Amino acid sequence: MPTTAEASVKATNKQASNIPADTAVTRLDPITGQSTIFAPQRDARPDQYQSTDLTQSDTAIGCPFCRGAESQTPAPVWIGRKADHGTIDSEMAAKSMPRSASRAQQAALVRQTSLAHSLCIRDPKELSAAQADDWLVRVVPNKFPAIMQVGDGHFREPKTTHPRRSKLFSESPVAGGHEVIVESPNHEETITALDTSHLALVFAAIRDRMGHWQNVDGIAYISTFKNCGGDAGASLAHSHSQMIATDIMPTHIREILSRTAKYRAKTGCCLQCDLIRAEQKEKQRIVATTDSLVAFCPFASPMPMGVRIAPRDHADRFDLASDEMIESVARLVKRVARWIEKLMPGTAYNFVINTRPPAATGDAESFHWSMDIFPRLSRIAGFEFGSQCMINSVMPEIAAANYRQCSASEDPRGNR
Repeated sequence: MPTTAEASVKATNKQASNIPADTAVTRLDPITGQSTIFAPQRDARPDQYQSTDLTQSDTAIGCPFCRGAESQTPAPVWIGRKADHGTIDSEMAAKSMPRSASRAQQAALVRQTSLAHSLCIRDPKELSAAQADDWLVRVVPNKFPAIMQVGDGHFREPKTTHPRRSKLFSESPVAGGHEVIVESPNHEETITALDTSHLALVFAAIRDRMGHWQNVDGIAYISTFKNCGGDAGASLAHSHSQMIATDIMPTHIREILSRTAKYRAKTGCCLQCDLIRAEQKEKQRIVATTDSLVAFCPFASPMPMGVRIAPRDHADRFDLASDEMIESVARLVKRVARWIEKLMPGTAYNFVINTRPPAATGDAESFHWSMDIFPRLSRIAGFEFGSQCMINSVMPEIAAANYRQCSASEDPRGNR
C-alpha cells in the first residue's frame, strides 16, 4: 500500500500538467535549453533493490523475466533462440581446444558458435505462434514506460519548437517506444554469466530493434543502455537492457552532432576515427584491440574506470552492424564486464550505445558509433549538478593499465 506521502505525490502529479496524467511530457528549461521528461507512471514499477539484504534466490521469486513468467510482461516484439533449440557453450569449447590449435580449427569454432546457428523471430505472426517459453533472448515493451508507446494516438512528427502553456513554460507530450531486452530465461544478474554466443544474440536483438525504430517516422533519437545493479539505476536484478526511442533530440546530442559535423567539414575526417588513431599511436589508454574493434579509456573520461568500445573502421550506425561485428562486440563487452567485476567486485555498472540518431542530418561520415561501459564508483554530487562538469578520481592511463593487467592474466582460449 502506498504511504500517505506517496499518495499525495501521485495526486499532485495528476494535477500538475495540462496533458493527460498517463502521458509522459517533456518540459524545456528556457535558461539551459535542456529538456526533462516527466513520467510519473514510472513510480509504479517494482524495485528489488529497495531492500538491502536480498539474495539471488529472493530476487528470483516472482521475477517477471524468468522462464515461465512470460504472461507477466507484454507480448514480445522480438525473440531469439538457437535454431537447434540447444545452447552452444563457446567458452567451454574454446578452453578445451589445445593451445596448438590451428587458425582453421579456431575459425571452425567461431562458425559453430555464430549467429548463423541462431533464429531471430521478428514477424508478428511468427511471434504469436511461438511457444511462450522457447527463447534465449526476448524483447518486450516496457510495462512501465518512461514515454508513451507509438500507436496510442499521441505520436507526432518531430517538433522544432515546444508547444507553450505560456511564454516561458513549454510543455508537450513525448512519444516513441520503451522496450526491455530480457537477456536470459534464467535468473542471471550480469552478462558475464552468459555464454559469449548467447550474449551475441542479445546484441543482435539490440541491433534489430534499433533498426526497427530507425525506420519509424517521427523518431528522432534512440537510447540503448544497461543498468547493472541498484546503484546503476536497475530496479530488477534479472539481467536486462533497455531501449528508448523518442521524438525529442536531447540538447547534448545536438551538440555532439554539431561538433562532429564541424570537424568533418574542417578536416575531411571523422573525429572519432582520428581519436582512435591517436589513441592507438599513444597506446597509454588502449585496453584491448581485435580485428574489428578497439577498447580504450578515453582521454577525458567523465567516469572513473570508464571504457569506450568502437569499430576500428568507420561506421555510423550500430543497427547496420554485420553478424561478425555483433559477435566481436559480444566477446569484447563480456571481457570488459569481467574485468570490472574482477577489479571492483560487487560494483554496479552501466553501458550505453551511441549510434547516429534517426533525425541526424548532414554527412553520415561525421558520426562514428561507440559504446561506453563504466562502473559506478562515484556519486554525482553538488558540483557536478551545478557545473555539469564531472570530477573523475582515476586517471584514464591508470585505469587502462589495470584493465590490461586483467587481460594479460586471462586464458586467451576463453576469449574467442
